[in-house]
Formats: sequence, structure tokens, C-alpha cells
Amino acid sequence: KLANCQDLFFKEQESGALVGAMAALLEKAGKAPKNTHVISAVGGISIPPVNHYIAGYKWAAKMFDPSIKVLVGYSNDFNDPAKCKSIANSQIGQKAEFVFQVAGGCGLGALQAAGQAKVYSFGVDADQKDADKSVIASALKKVDVAVYDAIKAVVDNQFKAGESRFSLQNDATGYQVDNLDLPADIKTQVDKLAADIKSGAQVPPADIPNPSQP
Repeated sequence: KLANCQDLFFKEQESGALVGAMAALLEKAGKAPKNTHVISAVGGISIPPVNHYIAGYKWAAKMFDPSIKVLVGYSNDFNDPAKCKSIANSQIGQKAEFVFQVAGGCGLGALQAAGQAKVYSFGVDADQKDADKSVIASALKKVDVAVYDAIKAVVDNQFKAGESRFSLQNDATGYQVDNLDLPADIKTQVDKLAADIKSGAQVPPADIPNPSQP
């Protein structure tokens, strides 16, 4: 490792878990668009940061609604919205009514597909409420928090080379409610899950549970 370099890693599965829980709770409460109990994720390339998000999403959705189906597809692309839109449309055709995009610019097509089909979607990394009216929440990766901490460490003469991990414990993961008036009882349950993850009482997996099963 280089003495002046620091690797910033995030527990994306935590943020994925929070929007997965939200989807399942809305389904159970009868507040999903069609109450099909089918949700989906559109990933870019099958790499750890992408799969971390999807792992948490599926894990939490199944925890709150064991009967829910979670469809997962990959575009093998992070740039072409048409590819992700096609995958999302296929998932929506299989009754998915929450689409979680984890594919960068490509994923904008998935959000558009959700909007056109009048189902819900989740943004990724940053608050994506302006990307499409279908976005009801975003799973956050707060890179600004990590960069600030690294710069502050330099200023305070406490910089350490190597790997740094960021999570709910240092407010670097989380979720943002967007174009939806989320019922208070559901928000309370999602926030309780966040608190349990932060305390270590719940630990979202980094690997997708039962990847061969929806």
C-alpha cells in the first residue's frame, strides 16, 4: 500500500436493506401500486458494490415479508439507459412493482420504465428524486462524508493509509424518502431497522441470499 493513499469502502448492503424493508412494509400494508408482492433490482455489473446493495435489499424484504419475490437482473453496463430499461420492463412484466436501480447511468432507464408503468422505484448512491417521478426513496452512499473524514484526518495529522470502512455507524450509509408521503408507522419500522443495524443487532449480508431463488 502507498503511504499517502486511503481506500474508502462502504457497507452498501445497509442502505439496500433500508429500501428493501420499505418495499416489503408497503406491500404488507397494502400501499404498493398493485400489491403483487414482487419487487426487483437492476444491477449493472455483478461486482461487490452492486451485489452488496442487492443483498441487503433482498435480505430485508424477505425478513419483513417472507412471501415476497425479489427479481434480479444485470445489464452488464453502467452507461446505456436502454439496456436497464429493457430489463426493468421485463421485471415489471413479471409483476414487479418496486424497481431498485443499481446500475449508474444505465439505471436511469430502469427508473423511467417504472415511471411509465406507474410502479415505484428506488434510486441509488445519491438522492435521485429528480430522475423520475417513480422514485419514492434512494439508498445512499455518502461519499461526501467519507471524503470529509479523510481530509479532516489530514488536517488533524491523523491520516492513516490503507482501508477505511464507512457505514451507518459514521452516517455514511442510509436512505432518503423522496416522492412519497411515507406512512409514519412504516418509517418508524425502517428507522428501527437502521438503528438495529447501527448497533449490530441486525447484520445485512454482503452476498445475495439464495441467488438462484427469487
